[in-house]
Amino acid sequence: MTSVSDHTYKLTYFNIEGVAEKIRLAFVLAGINFEDDRINSEDWAALKPTTKYGQLPVLTIDGVEYSQSDAMLRMAGRCGDLIPTDPLEEMRMNEAIGISDDLDRALAPGLYYAIRPTAYGMPEGYNNTDEGKDHIRRCRVDFVTNKLPNFLDFFVAILKSTPGTCIGTRSHFPRSHS
Repeated sequence: MTSVSDHTYKLTYFNIEGVAEKIRLAFVLAGINFEDDRINSEDWAALKPTTKYGQLPVLTIDGVEYSQSDAMLRMAGRCGDLIPTDPLEEMRMNEAIGISDDLDRALAPGLYYAIRPTAYGMPEGYNNTDEGKDHIRRCRVDFVTNKLPNFLDFFVAILKSTPGTCIGTRSHFPRSHS
């Protein structure tokens, strides 16, 4: 079996935190050296058709490309001994990650109507119309008023139900997720 340090890691994503930030943080927590390849949106059009599934992030390990941010996160966690060995603690960790993913999905409409309205079936430029701006505002107000408080309650309950960190007394990577 090879050690983590026997491999080269390159994480490619846009020059924002986004879904790659949880992987970056897991690498840092795990002590794994990696190249943080941040691309700008102008380069994405040329790069997109060369990626495995036409999406980012891409994690290249020893020249082989991998996709899907949660798979990357779990790989980094396993390599850095950040995943609990106890099955019940691992399930609690995955539960916290799932709640975080649900929060991301609840937040998405308020973000993507503003930056990519066509992803939600709206015409290009919808975000710049009065109707679009009002729709974006209502999505964001709904998220902050009705959805975010529930998610915060979920996370508080998780933290209150465990000693130390989200998952038991050791550090595990759900703390770095999202």
